[in-house]
Amino acid sequence: MAGAVLGPSIGGCGAKASLSLSPAEIAWGEVDFQQDQPEGGYDPQQLLIENTGDAEIEVELLSFDFDHLCLPGFDGAPATIGAVAAGESFSLFIGVCDYDPAAGERDTVVSGTIAVGVVDGDAVAEAGWSFTPVENITAR
Repeated sequence: MAGAVLGPSIGGCGAKASLSLSPAEIAWGEVDFQQDQPEGGYDPQQLLIENTGDAEIEVELLSFDFDHLCLPGFDGAPATIGAVAAGESFSLFIGVCDYDPAAGERDTVVSGTIAVGVVDGDAVAEAGWSFTPVENITAR
């Protein structure tokens, strides 16, 4: 399963820390920055974090590109997301927020990864992301 990572035992009785991210890749395609940015960023997408292990885990955001993406409720990483019971999931809604035209990012694919992990554990899962910033100037 893409985006799934198993970690070492945590807790007692051989409990395994395991989590997965879905989708494994968020591909926004072209994002038109000529339009006003909505709250939460352009075209927010759901990233589902699922505890596929057999014990409750505390999940944290390990890495996130706040220069390009929006994640309401968070302003930096690492950051605690919260407890997720075995078999349960938690959703993050991620939108595109910005690009760097001075770095030549306009009209080219901008990409990276988002990483989440288990607090005090080694289980880590990553999801890729990409978008192409454009400015579609149309005659009015």
